[in-house]
Formats: sequence, structure tokens, C-alpha cells
Amino acid sequence: MVLYGAMWSREKRQHAKHYDLLLSAARAWNKAELFSDLMRVTPDVFAESESRSAVAVLYSGERPVRETKRSLVLELTPRAAEESVRDPEFRLRIEVGEEGVLVFTDHMSSVPALAVLGEVSGLFPFLGSQSEVVFQRLPPSTRATITSEGLQLTTERGRSEGGEATTDELLQALEESFSRNVGKRCAVAFSGGIDSSVLLQLALTSGRKVLAVTVGMPGSHDVEFSKRVAQSMGADHVICELSDAEVLSWSTYLRRTLRLSNPMDVSLGVIFHVTALESARNGFRQLLAGQGADELFGGYMKHLRAYRSGGPEEAAKVMSEDLEGLWRWGIVRDFCSAGLAGCYLTLPYLSNKVVSAALSIPPHRKLDGQRRKLVLREVARKLGLPDEVVEGEKKAAQYGSRIEKVVRRALKGQSGCPDDGLSRRCVL
Repeated sequence: MVLYGAMWSREKRQHAKHYDLLLSAARAWNKAELFSDLMRVTPDVFAESESRSAVAVLYSGERPVRETKRSLVLELTPRAAEESVRDPEFRLRIEVGEEGVLVFTDHMSSVPALAVLGEVSGLFPFLGSQSEVVFQRLPPSTRATITSEGLQLTTERGRSEGGEATTDELLQALEESFSRNVGKRCAVAFSGGIDSSVLLQLALTSGRKVLAVTVGMPGSHDVEFSKRVAQSMGADHVICELSDAEVLSWSTYLRRTLRLSNPMDVSLGVIFHVTALESARNGFRQLLAGQGADELFGGYMKHLRAYRSGGPEEAAKVMSEDLEGLWRWGIVRDFCSAGLAGCYLTLPYLSNKVVSAALSIPPHRKLDGQRRKLVLREVARKLGLPDEVVEGEKKAAQYGSRIEKVVRRALKGQSGCPDDGLSRRCVL
């Protein structure tokens, strides 16, 4: 993933019921490990045993578990999906011991961590079907302890230092993000827009084995545009065209499992889930996406409106709020939608150095009152991307794929989840 769960209680309890949803996703991963009171157990024992602690982890690459006499340590990084990742900075560290759970989040909470508090406390990436519980999302750069005393947090957010980054320095930061966090094999959630095209080009020019995956309704803008761009870039490309019935089925499943509510969240969840299914089916367990680029480089229309109404300072304020909101929900939705389908979502734009470089660049280099993502366009031009990508404007994925339109029309309270043999049309 990696998907995980860690529960702890003062008295011995039956924990398996808290893992129903997690274990139902185990078929999407090559490997699953279960622990009861720090001892590895079989699914049958896990289902029946009573213990003070229980842990489950699903993965496909390097084993993310280390066992000691007094604790169980999970290091959840991209290596758990793709062993060739060199030096990952995206990680979540969990230590389960006799007295509780100790958690460390990275600088962006890139692996979601939600603390569930009560007589039985624990940590999951998402709330799932649990109801009537007290929970708290753990922020970036945080050390947290979950014990019988409750939740204790210590957060230390560093400040970026140094002068304004040049376009070359921003490109170097992106290249370093790839070098550290992306393995020899990866898939890219590809819409043909500038964010995903930059990632695809970086993967191609670095010699990685890469697959571009596009999800959309037949004939949608993203399907047609991505096909043209991927061909011009010489990339291996798969297109997954969904029917209305398939969108409805996956929407209902994700609404139930991840508590997605509004059409935008449901649509993006469907896109990431189906993209991850297709990536994993083709043997790519690390999925890259362009999340963070809009927030860092002024990619939303509201950033342009803020620039026009209040100038650069107002635009910077709105962009900062959006960046802060990523760890609270956007990353959770996208990471978990992909994780339930068997892929670890990696977001290269949210590397520490990329974020620092982007934050050092003033708003007038990102927006000019007419266009967005100016500095990222400069990066794309240096990478040799096609002019229609560098200069073009593209709708957000939920609109360009036309999936949100179907979600709004189709979600009428029906339920169900399609079989693994999804009957979508996939075109190489």
C-alpha cells in the first residue's frame, strides 16, 4: 500500500470486527499479514482471538513490518508497493506496543492516518463503516500517541528558507522527487493535462518502465485528448472507458466504504479506483498523480478569480488554504480509493523540496490575471512537452472525463459493487 489497521485496548477484546472492510480489500494485494498481541496469526485465529492489540497490513513489495520482543513497527512507504524505490520521504511510521500506539506522519501526511478513540482505540487510513466513534485526522509532521489516556499530539511544521526558486531549481526539485520516491516501474493517472504530462515525461526521460492510464466516459475530452498527447510523447497508454452502470456501481461502493458524499469526491474516487485497478492488473503497483500542482502553482479558477479581485496576496492566501486542505481530505480520498484497488498513490509534487521551491515563488510568477500555472508551463516547455499541453487549458478530471455528470444523474440510492471482472472497455 499499503492499507493498514492497528487497534489497541487496555483489556483483551475481539478486534476482528473492526477489520471487515480492510480485509475485504485483501484480494487487491499480493500479501497480507495479521497480528494479534504482536504475534503473527492466520486469518482464522485473527477472526476468533481476543487480544489487547491487533494489526493488519496489506502490501505487494518490500515487507513493511518489523517485529521486536515488545513492539511491532510498520514503515509504510512506496517501497511496500515497489521495492526499487530508493530513498522515500513519503511515509507513515506506526509502533504498536504493550501500552499503546505511537505514530509519526510525514511532512504532508501523504499516508492518511486517522486516530479512532474510545475503549478500543486505533489507527486506520479511513473511517469506513464505523459509526458513533470519536476520531481525529493526524496532521503533517506529527508525533502522536494513542493510549488509554487518549490521544496526545506534538506537531512541528518546518518553514522553508532560502531565496526565490528559479524554473531550473523547480525542475531539479521535481527530478529529485522522482529519484527518491519513484521506483523503476510506475503508472501515471493521465488526463493529458500539464500536471500529469510533466510526471509522465519525467518518468519517460529517466528510463523508467511507465504506463499512462486514463479513465473516462466514451468520447469524453480526457479520453480523446490523452490519447493524442500520449501518442505524441511515445508513451504506453491504456484507456478505460466506463459505462453509466459501472460508474454507478463503483460510486455506490466508494460512498459506502469511504463515506464520500458530494459528486466531486465520488467522481474523483471512481477515477482513482479504476485507474488503480487497471494499473495493478498490468503489474504496476505504484501509481503517480498530479495532486498538489493546482494548490502550489495556482491551477484552480478560484485562484484566478482571487488574483483578479484581490491581487497576488489574495491569490496566495487562497492557494495556501487549499494546500492545507489536502491532508485533511483530498489525499485521504485519493490515496484510499487507489489503495482499495491495490496501488500505493505517490504524489511527486508534494515532495518536501518541490513544496519548498513552489512556496518560494511569488504569485505573479504563477498567475497573471489571465492564465494559471505559469511557472509550471515553463517547466513543461523545458521538458519538451507538446505546445497543446504547455499552452492549453484543461478542465478538472471529474469534468473532462464526464464522470461527475454521470454521478450526479445516476446516484439514486442504489447499492452494490461490481465484480473484479469489470466489463469496461480497455484500449491499449
